[in-house]
Amino acid sequence: MGKLSILYALFLIITLNTSTNTIKEVKGDAEFIKKTCKNTKYFNLCISSLKSDPTSSVSDLKGLASIMINIGMANASETYTYLSSQLPSTSIITDHNTKIWD
Repeated sequence: MGKLSILYALFLIITLNTSTNTIKEVKGDAEFIKKTCKNTKYFNLCISSLKSDPTSSVSDLKGLASIMINIGMANASETYTYLSSQLPSTSIITDHNTKIWD
């Protein structure tokens, strides 16, 4: 999920960047957020993600992109932490007594 979140954030940034000519000076009210999210593949995820951050209602286009990057980074960090906790805690030794990881 973390990798997907990062890819989604990057996709959103690219999408937002291409639409700056039409909505450049508008602030992040509900209608602006809807218009912005309509340019993404995952409209509902975009809406819920942006609305989860209280600063989105006063953010411009760059602010919304920053919010999505922060959400993507947080999800990636949580995924990394979870996956790291699932790794074995002991070292694996190969036939040649070489450690693969600790």
